[in-house]
Amino acid sequence: MRRDDASASGISGSGVMRPEHAAWLDLVHEKILQPELPIVDPHHHLWNHPKERYLVEELHQDTGTGHNVVATVYVDCMSGYRTDGPEAMRPVGETEFALDQSRSSESGGAVIAGIVSYADLRLGKGAEEVLAAHVAAGDGRFRGIRHATSRDPVASQLLRNVGRHEPNTDQREIGIAVSDRRIRLEREGNQAQRGQQERHEQERTEPAAGPPPPIRAAE
Repeated sequence: MRRDDASASGISGSGVMRPEHAAWLDLVHEKILQPELPIVDPHHHLWNHPKERYLVEELHQDTGTGHNVVATVYVDCMSGYRTDGPEAMRPVGETEFALDQSRSSESGGAVIAGIVSYADLRLGKGAEEVLAAHVAAGDGRFRGIRHATSRDPVASQLLRNVGRHEPNTDQREIGIAVSDRRIRLEREGNQAQRGQQERHEQERTEPAAGPPPPIRAAE
């Protein structure tokens, strides 16, 4: 099974971080607080693009700056997708890619202990085969699916597939939405930010009708 060059060998890309990105990171150097406190980074990405790469070596450079980062969770960013085979199964290549990186991380530094990939939950029952393939490819480290739902009006109807293939029910991190399936919400502020931007654009051309309504986090 052929995969794209983002995952072919795990470390084959040319180049490292773009100079402008490195310069931005160098603007601030934080004091290390509680250097003995064990930390799990719950959300990071890895990629190997033609002009930029961020793999285990770069990850360990960041996690090894003084904080006691002992483990991390890799989250879907469309790295390593398969380039042939059924379209729905191509994201399984990302779990394979992440597992390669996870194994490399065991040589020293923070260990990539969990993998969150992608499956198109709009497939309904068809997503079950994809989820099962992720579980098989993850060698015990696959922990779930990230499905961007902020612009998907039918997302809440499709989440029932999640849970049937979770390898360890004790590890579920979750929230609301479906009575018999729990989900974890991330980046809820994105929608609020878009709403604020739309209001600002409207205020430029229309008289203000009063203060905008307050934004409240869901309980």
